[in-house]
Amino acid sequence: MVGLFGGTFNPLHNGHIGIIKYVKQAFHLQKIFLFPSATPPHKSVIDLAPAMDRLEMVRAGVADLEGIYASDIELQRAGPSFTIDTINVFKSDAHAQEKAHTSPVNFFLLMGSDAFFDITTWKQQNLIFRTIPIIVMLR
Repeated sequence: MVGLFGGTFNPLHNGHIGIIKYVKQAFHLQKIFLFPSATPPHKSVIDLAPAMDRLEMVRAGVADLEGIYASDIELQRAGPSFTIDTINVFKSDAHAQEKAHTSPVNFFLLMGSDAFFDITTWKQQNLIFRTIPIIVMLR
């Protein structure tokens, strides 16, 4: 079971680290991928550090955490970083691995309660709910 946690991570902080460590243990997740948004569609970019800098902060912040990884998945795409697109890429990659005779992967989308309450404004939010179980973390 794998958790997917996106955000601006501007910066990654102890609150993020604490909650993902808790969720990993509580939900028996083998891995959690944190992916900074390259171009967050719902946040102002005025005081946003460059995406590569935020990715490096995430890499440094999770380097010593077992089973928790930084991903540049949203930095590889141009345009806004839509969660449904990221979910689809993770699932597509996992499907390719399953064809290579590895175990099926169950994904969970991790999000803060603030993001959850704003989800009605997200691209294809109904598809997100049909595509992946969501774990909402209180902020």
